Amino acid sequence: MCSKDLPKMKMQGFEELFGLTEQDTSGHSVQKSEDIVEMPLSEMHAYKNHPFKVLDDESMAEFAESVKTYGVIHPGIVRKDPDGGYELISGHRRHMACKIAGLETMPVRVLELDDDEAAICMADANFYQREEILPSEKAKAYRIKYESLKHQGKAGNGLTLDRIGETAGESGKTVQRFIRLSYLEDELLDMVDTKKLGIKQGIDISYLDRAAQVNVAEAIRRSGAVMSTEMSVKIREAAATSNLSLEKAFMILMEKKPAARKYVIGEEILGRYFNKNISDKELDEIIIGALNMYFEARGGKR
Repeated sequence: MCSKDLPKMKMQGFEELFGLTEQDTSGHSVQKSEDIVEMPLSEMHAYKNHPFKVLDDESMAEFAESVKTYGVIHPGIVRKDPDGGYELISGHRRHMACKIAGLETMPVRVLELDDDEAAICMADANFYQREEILPSEKAKAYRIKYESLKHQGKAGNGLTLDRIGETAGESGKTVQRFIRLSYLEDELLDMVDTKKLGIKQGIDISYLDRAAQVNVAEAIRRSGAVMSTEMSVKIREAAATSNLSLEKAFMILMEKKPAARKYVIGEEILGRYFNKNISDKELDEIIIGALNMYFEARGGKR
């Protein structure tokens, strides 16, 4: 299995952590080359429900150029698929880069993994190897790993969440928040990725049913509003009491806070009663004291 006793910090390389290295005569860790095979790209297919995005963008173009020049430095991980071919557990970006570079094969390790082990390995491999991970990717990967551990009978308390977070250097509480975020509809998760929706607000909306979430997404698109925590709380409360309609969600997003009332006393009036050198604090105390005396004289009526 890929997830062993993981350290709290990323102090070792991915291959060493997952037992895919050995020590040479000088005591340095090197990859177990006998475990690596060159596999045709056509024999590999993506991991089912892969939570990490593989984009054909500028970064991928640069990666493909590097692969074309230097080859694939770190082998991917695959497992045999009973329905044919091999399922990619780790190496989806490398697989695309090889295709773009015009290569026909990619170095991989073939491991025997059941579904739970494959899910845990897939999540851990991406957390160790990817420099940038989107909130939606974290949310889905944490949930996949947690549910796999739960299926194995190894999840169910805060210590498990802390253990999961060690892979990415995050606390168990943070992991729990991201797992909750995974219950958002994909469109809303995309909004979190693009910062059109905050993580805290996304967590509030994640408790809504699918129909209500769809209405919230549409209301955000139509209004162009940036959802505050106050708005997300109101939306969650409204959905708890009745079916949240598009119109209701839109109204909450478009609500405007009443402007704070501000009364300014001009310098001319202040000059009649106060020395110009009086401090703001002294001025506040005198005015508040005078107002208290005035209303007390009226029997407390305002």
